[in-house]
Amino acid sequence: MGPCAVCGGGTIDAAGNCTQCGNYRGTGEVTSAPPAPYPSPGYPQQPQSPPNGYPSPTSGSGYDAYPSPHTSGAPAYPTSGGAGYPASGGGYPNTPPAYQPPSSYPAQPQAYPPVYTPPPSQNKGRRGLNILIGALVSVVLVLLCCIGLTVWSTNQEDTPVADGTPTPTVSVNPDIDSCTVGTWNVTTHTEDLEVPNVGTIKLTGGKGAKIILSEDGAAVFDYGTGTEYTGSVSGQTVRLRIQGEVNYTYTARDARIALTAVDSEATFVIFVNGEQTAEDEEFLATSDTADYTCGDDRLVQSGDLYKIEYTRG
Repeated sequence: MGPCAVCGGGTIDAAGNCTQCGNYRGTGEVTSAPPAPYPSPGYPQQPQSPPNGYPSPTSGSGYDAYPSPHTSGAPAYPTSGGAGYPASGGGYPNTPPAYQPPSSYPAQPQAYPPVYTPPPSQNKGRRGLNILIGALVSVVLVLLCCIGLTVWSTNQEDTPVADGTPTPTVSVNPDIDSCTVGTWNVTTHTEDLEVPNVGTIKLTGGKGAKIILSEDGAAVFDYGTGTEYTGSVSGQTVRLRIQGEVNYTYTARDARIALTAVDSEATFVIFVNGEQTAEDEEFLATSDTADYTCGDDRLVQSGDLYKIEYTRG
């Protein structure tokens, strides 16, 4: 018996139906036969038998088989889903697999040291100037506010005295030595100004300033439009300029003078290496008591750190 005209199968069951597609083929057994090279007359060509292990064209292929003239009823179809597809979720696990941690974690990004940013360059010279300026302002207010009025001494050229003590002259005011009364112009002034954390500044100048001592006990130190004192420290050039007037009351007897500050209308400014450090500031007046001596036309003021010479105006 030749192969099945529908599926090309070569065997039949006891009822005479093709064991592969169910097509009735009559009685007899044929275990194998070569495939027909051409389709039977009146029927379209059918596909060849697939290799062993693969489903037949009618088993879930999606194509209907041509009915055989010897069969009664529709061709057989598989009772469950098509070949290759599980009937009820076959092949898929009921629960997801347990989490398995990775054998190794991803490499961390390489750490780099922070980028060093150098600090802005500092002008060491300017830093030194700032220290100097601050020290000058604090010290000048104390030590120079009474320039020319701290310690008085005189050279008694016309009236020699054995013990060097000046002879008081007669005055209407018993608390005022008449020798001191008048206007005195500064000719020279030298002074060592001690500045903490900086050093000693040797100041010279004062020319143009004057002091006016009245018999009624009033005193005015007049710096005019600008009296200057210059010096240097640590390689820096320092210049102090004072202008305006400072008012006092005073007593002068027996080589002692007491100065009591009343008010100040003076201002000062400091220059370092020719550069003005700040705006003009108030030049404060302070009270003081000191020694003095007096002559007719010459007045010398001296102390441990300074010397000032005057001539009568």
